[in-house]
Formats: sequence, C-alpha cells, structure tokens
Amino acid sequence: MRLRSYEDVRRHTSYLQTVADWREGFERRVQLAQERLEAGTLSDEEQDQLLEEGAALLQLMRRLLGSERQAA
Repeated sequence: MRLRSYEDVRRHTSYLQTVADWREGFERRVQLAQERLEAGTLSDEEQDQLLEEGAALLQLMRRLLGSERQAA
C-alpha cells in the first residue's frame, strides 16, 4: 500500500481508527460476555455471534498486517 497524497494518509488513518474502535468495542463485549458466561446467563446464540465477530476481526487484522508486510 503506497501513500501518494495527504488524502491517502487521512483515509487510511480513518480506516485504522475505525478498526481500532471496533476492536475496543468487541473487547468490552467479550469481557461482559465472560461475566455472563460465568453467571450462566449467556445464550448459545450470543456466544456464537461473538465467536463469529471475533473471527471476522481477526481476519481483518491479519489482512492488514499482511498488506503492511507486502508494502515494506
């Protein structure tokens, strides 16, 4: 990924901030889910949704890291 202009920097920074915000929100939801799991109030459906979201976030982060390595 080459940055050719200041606008490219702004766009990519905004994108990375969005990913960081997603990750932070996901981590908060996982922490709450852990507490609910221990209390026995977390449904299988909620657990499956968190697992799917976690896999999607992990895939996105791996792709971002892969594109960083290719650009270097």
